[in-house]
Amino acid sequence: SFAFNSKKEFNAWASKAAYPAYEISFADGVAKLTVKDAAAGGKGGFQVMPFFNQGFKKGVTYKITGTMKSSEAVRIQLCIQLSGSPYTVYPMTNNSKWCVLKMQPGVAQDFALEFTAPEDISAICRTPGIHTGPMKTGTVLEFSNFKVIEVQK
Repeated sequence: SFAFNSKKEFNAWASKAAYPAYEISFADGVAKLTVKDAAAGGKGGFQVMPFFNQGFKKGVTYKITGTMKSSEAVRIQLCIQLSGSPYTVYPMTNNSKWCVLKMQPGVAQDFALEFTAPEDISAICRTPGIHTGPMKTGTVLEFSNFKVIEVQK
């Protein structure tokens, strides 16, 4: 599971043109992304990156679970993605590369993704890679209880 204590375990990125100011904070195992300034007409969103550096074994199925909460309605896409070039997005067990969540204000939402590693992966992965839709100034996203579990078949 993820402790979410530092930017080495969890980080976020967005275009400075769209989001001139945002903050990442950590408390009691919860990571928060706070949008301090969303530029007028800002397009795009954030890439939120919980980093998993324990690797995946070829042919093993893993379940990635966690909870997210948003202060505003926001569309979120989740994937399993290398955190460095070539930024490969791995297909999940259902053959989809993306899972979409439509967050509602103040409602905690659990997610569960399953994927089988197609190869041994030792590089750091975004587990999951989280891509948000556009967000407004003042929006707060919370991330907690993230776990990677080896599925016994």
